[in-house]
Amino acid sequence: MERHPLLFNVDEISEDGVKIDLLGNRELFKINDDDCSLTQDVSLQGDIRKIYEELYFKGVFETQAKLLCCRCLGPVVRSLKGEAYCKFVPKGLEPELGAEMEIDPAGIDVEYFDGNTVDLILTVRDAILLAAPSAITCGEQCRGLCSQCGVNLNKKTCDCQTGIEVDPRFEILKSLKFKNK
Repeated sequence: MERHPLLFNVDEISEDGVKIDLLGNRELFKINDDDCSLTQDVSLQGDIRKIYEELYFKGVFETQAKLLCCRCLGPVVRSLKGEAYCKFVPKGLEPELGAEMEIDPAGIDVEYFDGNTVDLILTVRDAILLAAPSAITCGEQCRGLCSQCGVNLNKKTCDCQTGIEVDPRFEILKSLKFKNK
């Protein structure tokens, strides 16, 4: 396993914990897709504590990402901030498959580790991706793409028909008259 600043030896973590305050290289998190890529290294502060055999990580991060506008698919750079937390449980202590158990909201963020090391990369990576908005626009005035030819209407105009064709079955609705209140 490659050594990096978010890889911790379990034996070196006490109940007092290990403080984390670092600027992690954005390449560590492998967020480099067309629709979301980090443009800045990740600032991370937090701690990881050991209670019996379980480890508890809680931290806050800040970075910057290039996203795509949901209307025109143009680039949008946004700051991403959030919390990352996780409970790490040694393999062998996980509940048996099919065993009946109570669902604990804190149990959603549980990861199981094998061996003597815990890697926080995926935990922080997931938190960064969850902090990214699912739909973002480059601005309120974004006109998007033409639904017929695909041209970016913020940059060019097109000669496509702008009228929306109405399904003939709904033509009768045009004759409805509404009273103004």
